[in-house]
Amino acid sequence: MNRTGKCSSWNKGLTKETNPSILRSSELLKKRFADGEITPWQKGKKISDEVRKKISESMKKAHSEGRHRGWGFKNEDSNNRSYPEKFFIQLMTWHHLYENHLITENKPFGKYFLDFAFENEHVDVEIDGQQHKRTLEAIQHDEERDEFVMANGWRVYRIDWKILKGNPKNEIEKFKVFLQSDEIQRYSLKLTFEDFQQKQKEVFICPECGEEKKSEDSKLCPSCFAKSRRKVERPTNEELENLVKELPMTKIGKMFGVSDNSIRKWLKVYKKINERVAGSNPVRDTNVLEYKWKMNQ
Repeated sequence: MNRTGKCSSWNKGLTKETNPSILRSSELLKKRFADGEITPWQKGKKISDEVRKKISESMKKAHSEGRHRGWGFKNEDSNNRSYPEKFFIQLMTWHHLYENHLITENKPFGKYFLDFAFENEHVDVEIDGQQHKRTLEAIQHDEERDEFVMANGWRVYRIDWKILKGNPKNEIEKFKVFLQSDEIQRYSLKLTFEDFQQKQKEVFICPECGEEKKSEDSKLCPSCFAKSRRKVERPTNEELENLVKELPMTKIGKMFGVSDNSIRKWLKVYKKINERVAGSNPVRDTNVLEYKWKMNQ
């Protein structure tokens, strides 16, 4: 018991490196495990295929009936909301939707969760970010999800985040009209499989270097974006190697306003770029721009 009257563990803050008693205990336990004197409780225990099948069937049934919490412990946290969802919550508050409707956020629904469930109207509102349109799997998942929700007597309204952010007043008015209508499903921006295929063929060019950038939303390619965030102008590989031959790392760092470790990182990444260009180190199927991007992180 310490001075405050509270019990404290004798080994609190101690490690094998700082305390010989803990080191001896650790080595003794390792030896006893190696000699077979101590056997882990789970060793040799295995669930039979029959039991696995029963557990799987019971879990599937619980999910289909909406009895399983799934990731409920995360979805029930009011602070665990994406920015688009928080934006829409504020928008609904301004338009008095919470006062006039019974709304449940992240409502468990079978194996899914509904972003905003209007209980009396049986309307599911989904706020879709760009991740909902980046892959075919994401599009198919949303379609399967909507079919499940509608098959259980609910209607679905999906709002594209970019459109909502650009014109929130117009989107909330459109949603109010849908809420009073008999429509089963509506998208503020519908992306079909054909749209997805066309999107995959699109090539977006960086305005700075003319190289391909990742998406339409990206202003610059990764390399140019990293350069735009630099606080200092970096020397070329040749200039840096010449400086290293003549001066210590600390002095070179002071010349560019960075630490000596930063200089070492620059040299290391320059080496990787050169190896990649020479073809002597094809460690990954990546291009030189990705190495340059890593250099700036």
